[in-house]
Amino acid sequence: MGNPEKKLNQIVDYIRGELTPEENARVERLIDEDPVLRRLVSWSADIRNENAVIDWNRIGSSAHALIDVQLKQLKISAKRAGKRRGITIFDSKLLPLPEGVRPATVDTRRVRYLTKDGRLDLSFYPVSLNSLEMIGQYSGNGGVSGMAVELRRGRIRLMSTANEFGLFRFPRIPKGIYSLRIRTAGAVIAEIDLEI
Repeated sequence: MGNPEKKLNQIVDYIRGELTPEENARVERLIDEDPVLRRLVSWSADIRNENAVIDWNRIGSSAHALIDVQLKQLKISAKRAGKRRGITIFDSKLLPLPEGVRPATVDTRRVRYLTKDGRLDLSFYPVSLNSLEMIGQYSGNGGVSGMAVELRRGRIRLMSTANEFGLFRFPRIPKGIYSLRIRTAGAVIAEIDLEI
């Protein structure tokens, strides 16, 4: 399974239960040998079980794109073991709208990340051609009122504080690639890289 696209296809087919017994055994050996892949398959299987009514043929390429993003983030997370890196588990930019749902009148985006100890939900709303508003919520272990949320990009450093529900807001963020860190009592409890 040297071809990355073939590997992704087989992993998706494994999760969907569509492999022959021989292919299934081969993919299970790969999963057993790779802890990053094991986490990804576990999350994907949980999502699949929760969403059994999904038409996987319709969202196949989107699911592959999301899995590709997850694999890259898991590899980065494995290299930075001391940090609490978040992994994208949903991105409205990658997944199609359900049938019968009209697109929003403004170009909004929702992203969900799974961190070691919790979950981070972000929503983005356009403010101008080159900036967005970001509203987020962190829930999980370590999340308390007064969490410091920091966005960094080069010399740009933006700060916000979460309320008692873990909600925070950045009213105007220039588009770009950022590192987001959530701290409580001086310790980093979650960290993600995101493109705004």
